Formats: sequence, structure tokens, C-alpha cells
Amino acid sequence: AALSLCPPPPPADAVLPTAAVDVFDPTSGRTYTILASQASFGSYPPMTASANPVRTVVLPPQGDELLCNEAEGLANYTAAMMSAGGQGQQGEGASNEGGTAMLVPRGSCTFERKALSAQRLGASAVIVYGTLYSRYGLNTTVLGPNATDAERYQKEQEDAEGRKCWGRECSIDDVVWPANRNDYDCSNGRAEVPTSVLSFNPLPYNSYENDPRLSGAASEGNLCAINSETGSADFESRCGSRRCLLTGQRGTGADGGTTMEACCAWDNKVWLYPDPSISADTEVVRVPAFYANLQDGGELLNSVAAASNGARVSAVMYARYKPQYNPAAVIIWGLGVFVAALAAWISASEYREEGRRVLASRELRAEYEGREAAVGAGGAVRSRSHSPSGKDDRDPRTVEVGGAERDAAAAPRPYRREESAASSANGEQMELGIEHAFGFIIMASSALLVLFYLKIYKIVKVMYAFGCSGAITQVLFYPLFGRIASSLGMRERAEKVAFTVKSCDVGPVSYIDLASAFCGYAVGMAWLAVAFLQLHPENIAFFWIVQDIMGACMCILFLSTIKLNSIKVASILLTMAFFYDIFMVFITPLLTSKGESIMITVATSGGPPKADPNFCENYPRDPDCRGGDPLPMLLTVPRIGDYQGGSSLLGLGDIVLPGLLLSFAARYDEAKRLIGLAGGGTGANRSNTCPRDSKTLPFLRCLAPLCNGGYFPPTVVAYAVGLLMANTAVYVMEMGQPALLYLVPCCLGTVLFLGWRRGETDELWNGPRVVRAADAMVFGDEDDAAAARAAAAATAGVRRL
Repeated sequence: AALSLCPPPPPADAVLPTAAVDVFDPTSGRTYTILASQASFGSYPPMTASANPVRTVVLPPQGDELLCNEAEGLANYTAAMMSAGGQGQQGEGASNEGGTAMLVPRGSCTFERKALSAQRLGASAVIVYGTLYSRYGLNTTVLGPNATDAERYQKEQEDAEGRKCWGRECSIDDVVWPANRNDYDCSNGRAEVPTSVLSFNPLPYNSYENDPRLSGAASEGNLCAINSETGSADFESRCGSRRCLLTGQRGTGADGGTTMEACCAWDNKVWLYPDPSISADTEVVRVPAFYANLQDGGELLNSVAAASNGARVSAVMYARYKPQYNPAAVIIWGLGVFVAALAAWISASEYREEGRRVLASRELRAEYEGREAAVGAGGAVRSRSHSPSGKDDRDPRTVEVGGAERDAAAAPRPYRREESAASSANGEQMELGIEHAFGFIIMASSALLVLFYLKIYKIVKVMYAFGCSGAITQVLFYPLFGRIASSLGMRERAEKVAFTVKSCDVGPVSYIDLASAFCGYAVGMAWLAVAFLQLHPENIAFFWIVQDIMGACMCILFLSTIKLNSIKVASILLTMAFFYDIFMVFITPLLTSKGESIMITVATSGGPPKADPNFCENYPRDPDCRGGDPLPMLLTVPRIGDYQGGSSLLGLGDIVLPGLLLSFAARYDEAKRLIGLAGGGTGANRSNTCPRDSKTLPFLRCLAPLCNGGYFPPTVVAYAVGLLMANTAVYVMEMGQPALLYLVPCCLGTVLFLGWRRGETDELWNGPRVVRAADAMVFGDEDDAAAARAAAAATAGVRRL
């Protein structure tokens, strides 16, 4: 069902239509827009139609319809100007404030030669349109650059006598026919056209007689549609250009007459490349030049031909709008900061949960002692038995109120351990050591090299889909269904064991586990199906939204499972990752045979396609046209309001690696708070090394937030700043950037600076005692918890208030 909601995107254009033309047709009174590609020569018009003048569309002068006479030495337009009563004159229903835009067919000479001749004729812009004629050629005699004067003279004599094809007159056998799959494809439409209705005089192709017979729908006389072997309706639906090219293959028709094969023509945009034969001393083309394809150019030509009674077609030529700074970059920045902060905050949820238990126990104890003091012995509240030491010898979380035991853990609270993303993985937590940091870099480098040389990108997608399916099962669906079951009063029934799996350490499986896993893996498999079945799936809303959700869940699960408990390990890991990122992006192009960046090549699934872009536009599923799509281990947001397409990307590694440091900061802050609460204080984070007397050092008052408070908020801000710097560098340098180049100094430098300012550098470097004490309270047995509470008052960095 999800696939039916995801229509396939259009194939990528080999030549992007970077310009547009708004055309006003005075005959029909309508305005329509055609997309065009811009030339690499001439001027570039401003973006948006309102910033450009209105021009009158005119045709080349009679006798030079292709506008190539000057290029062939048959005319000289250097001093020519359009007469006042000629085609450049403003007509009824059109404005001529911007001059004229000359509509020129493609063929016979280069684009820049046509633009130069149009400029000399007084046109202020040029629109070259695609033609069927331009796909044909003649196998004529061509002299090389080293030809002798005698050879040049002989060729001039042969051309003057009409013997242009190797010393003889050209015939139909000398025609260079359009190329299969480059110019046409018979699988999109094929027909046998009688040669009796075709004209090849002059050679190689008579466009004035043949084009009307090979263009349009069957109702318009298109012989390809009429004689299509699959029927006219099928031809018109499959042949996007609705135009045919003759292939030169002759046959015999049903009536015994000669036929020629005609197939559906491709209709691609063309880049108007410059003419290298034009010398630097030649007049420079200053007018803007656009290219319109077969269909759009034909529609514009029909509008001009239909205009009568002095009315002229007008056009506004402009560059299509594209934002200088795309909002998608801001969104991906905010999304990255949010995911990193959320994953780090959730990783400390066990400490917060234990803190709630401590507060609940304290409140119940205070309530009990207040009632005991007010009522006295023998009242509604029975006195507790005390140990000889004068302390309560029972669990401090259990008190007696009104003659009945009341468990502090049963007090109403908005948080349940089993509903947290962190607690879902608390049985599988792992603390990273120095050996893990080195192992991580070795494994990451090995995996990158394996992908670079073996190119097993599809296997990576499958593995990632299954891994993320498990992540969204634990992080998203299990807590969601748990809350739904609790709200419906069905929690116990939902947690009933459905069956037990003894293999792979799975154990009991409850009904809520089954429902969560079914939904999680269904979403993951639907995403995987779109990834394999659709071209450029990153443009499909379902695909990139689900990919972002899966990536966020993977980050949350990773930071809830993998822990850092000292800055020493964090410094080693992030410093190695810092140089690893730089090496793989910037240094490897100097070491590989083709100058490829290993990181960028792997991130784009092998780099750009190997085949010609125009070929890949027509055949995007060809094996040589694969590649360029980013691997899915990232967050992605499509660019907004940008016709060029593309996405803003952020790799998950740029979240989880700095996220380990953010997680450490969040857990350190919550551990200090927990130990403070267990020691009887408020749990406020304050350093004992901070100056207390603001009068003696008044200038330190503004630095109080740096001295007191937690590490987590400043580190999140540092991460946001580092990621913003990386995004800014992408725009400034116009190339992808290794985000860790900016994130590691910002995040690690912030934590080290704050530790130095608060006098806690040694504590952070070697592993804070409060974290070990908090782990003992949360994960240890009762003896460890009691020892942790006893050591609370002596713990560094916590002040009892």
C-alpha cells in the first residue's frame, strides 16, 4: 500500500533546464511557459520574469532559415540591421521594449555561430530549438587541419560542381542516419513509413515536407502513429516526443511498395556549447542564448506561424529561481542538533528515573514524619521501629502510613523504566575503553575500504534496513504500544508471554513484543522495497521521512547502549575520528589511481554514473547509469524550492561520535544531581571550586554560568555551532565537508574548557566518581546502592544544600 502512494519521480535530466520562457500567444490569448537550457556563452539573464524585459519573437531572414549562411561564407551580417518595417518591428498585442528574440532551428552550423549571426542582425536574444533535421548528416569530404593548398583548391572545385561526397555527387547512400538509442528508440514506438511520401531532396533530409508527416498525433497526420505496429494510441502514450526519426532501414510494405523504418525520437535538452573555431578576435556574443527541445520549440514555432494581422508573439526569457541559501540546510542542521541532543538526553534516563524514586521516597518519608510528629504515638500513624543506631533499618523507599505499607515506587510518576528507550537496551550496555577507540577506527577504515573496492552497496542497504527495523521497534513502537496498552488498562495482558524462543538468547516474547516487531520490520521492509524498486528514491517523501526516523532511532539506541565514562577515552576516539575523516576525504584522492576520494565515493554508492549523461537520461536503469545515490546511513532533507533537486545530508557518524561526548555530559550532570539528591540536597550542579564572593571578584559574575551549572547544555550549544560551521563551509567552498573537522574541536574543546574552569579536569579525564556511584545506585545491588548513598556527601562537584 505504501508503494502505491509513492509515484516514481521523473528521470534525472542530463542537461538541467536552468532557464524558462514565458510566451504570450496573441492568436489564442493564452500564456504558457517552456523550460530551456542556457548557453555557456553570451550573457545570463536575471532570475524571475519580473526582472527581465518583454521581447518579440521573430524568425531568421528568408533564404537563411537555419541562420548558417554567414558561417558558410554565403552572407555577411556584420553591419546589417533589421529594417524598421521588418520582422523586428513591434506588432499588435506585443511589447518590444526588450528588442527581439530570434527563434532559430538547430542544424548545419554551431550554436555560437547562430547566436553571433542573430546578434549582428539586431536580435537581443536567441532561442535555438530542436529539429529532426539536425539528427541527419552527410558523409562528405572533410579536410584535416594539415591539408595542403592543392587539396583545399580541389575540394573547393568539387563543392562548386556539386561533388561534395568524396569527389562525386551525394546520394541517399551517403546519408548519416540518426543513431540508435542515442537519437531514437524503437521500443518506444516503431512504424514502417512508405518512402513515396518522404522527400530527401535536398539531402540529407527535407524537413519542410517530412516533419509534418513524422510529428504530432495520428489525428494530425503523423505517419508513425498511423502506421505504428502497436496502434496509434499506444504510440502516442509511449513516445513522449510524438516525433519519429528515419533509421535508413528499408523494407517492403503490404502493397509491395518500399518502406523505411521510423522510430520514436528522444527529446532531450542540449547544452549550447561554444565553438572553439571562433577566434578571440571575432565579435563576442553578448546576447542570452537558450535551447528549447523538439516539443517546446515546435509549440513556440506554431504560435509564431499562427500570428496574423500584425500581431506578434512575445516572450520573457529569464533564469529559473533558485535560493542562494536553501532552507533545507537549516532544517538538516536543526534536525541533527535535535537528534544528537535527544539521544544524549535519553541515554541518561536511568539516572533521572532513579532521581524520581529518591524524591518520591523523600516526600513520603517527610509526609510520614510530619504526621508522626503531629499525631504522636498511638495515633493514625504508627511509629516505626528503629535500629539501635537510631536509623531506620528498612528500605527507605517503604514506609507505613495509616497502618499500611506504601511503596514509594508505586507513587504516581510520569515515567516508567520499561517505557524508556534507554532502559530497553540497559541489559546490553557497553562502556568504551581505549582499546575500543582504536578498534573502532580500524573497523571503520576496513569497512570503508571493503565498500570502495568490492562495491557491495546493496548489501549495506539490506543490513541497514534490518538494523534500523530493530531500532524503531525498541525506540518507537514498543514504548508507543506500551503507553496505549496502559491507557486502555491492558498492560498486563499485552505483556503476557506469547511464546519463548530458546535460541539466540531471545527468551520470552510477549504480545507487545510481537506487535512492535511486526510494525517496526514492516516499515523497514517497505522502505527497503522503495530503495530497490524506485529510481532516485530520495525524492519520495515516504522514503526520506522514514529514513530520517530510522536514523534518529538508530542514534538513540546507539547512545543508550554505548557509553563513555571518561574524557580520556573521548579525546582519543574523537581525535582519531577527526584525522580519519580528514584523511578519507582530502588525502585519499592523492593516493587512488583515479584521484577518487574514498569517503565521497563510498558515500555516493560508487560515485557518479560511468555512462554519458544524455544516455543515462534515456536509460536510467542501465548498469553504467547506476551510482550517485547516497548510502542510507544519514539524515536527509530534500532541497526546498530548488529546481536543481538534491538534498541536504548529515551522516549518522557525525551525530553518534560527538553524541558520545554529549551523552557523557548528560550522564555526568544527571549523576551529580542523583548523588546530590541521595545525599539529602537539591541536586543542583555547582562546583566547589567556583568563587563564592562576587564582591571580591565582580568581573566573574558574568562567568558564573561557565563555572556553575551542567556540562550538557553548553556542549549541545557547541555541537550546534560546530555543525553550523560545517554547513557554512559547504556553501562557501561549494563542496562536501567532513563535519567532524568542525564538531570535534567545538564539542571536545568546550568540555575541556569547562572542566578546567570548574577545576574538574582530573575528575573528567580519569572518570568521574559520581558516574560510578550513580551506576552503582541504578544497576548495582543493594549493598552497592547503600555504599553509593553513604559516599554521596563526599562526592566531588556536589554541594549539599
